[in-house]
Amino acid sequence: MIQKFTALIHKDKYIRVAKFADVQAAGSLLVRTEKHTIALFYSHNKVYAIDNRCPHMGFSLHRSTCQNGIVTCPWHYARFDLASGGTFDSWADDVPSFGV
Repeated sequence: MIQKFTALIHKDKYIRVAKFADVQAAGSLLVRTEKHTIALFYSHNKVYAIDNRCPHMGFSLHRSTCQNGIVTCPWHYARFDLASGGTFDSWADDVPSFGV
């Protein structure tokens, strides 16, 4: 059986950070790279990666609600598009996203 892995692009190369099946089963995982703490989310048969810190107040995003490709911060309800990291709320900045 071939295992799929989730890998993040970093310095023009991908870094293996998790098994696809683990992210799929958990819904979200927290991983750390050299310089970032990343929240991985499973949505619509894909894995997405965003910075773990909400740009609004800096709280953790990895336990956020994720529905229809939108992550909602549990602290102040800022909403972000998983694919781009773009915010839906004018009072919050975009969250950095990473290629997977």
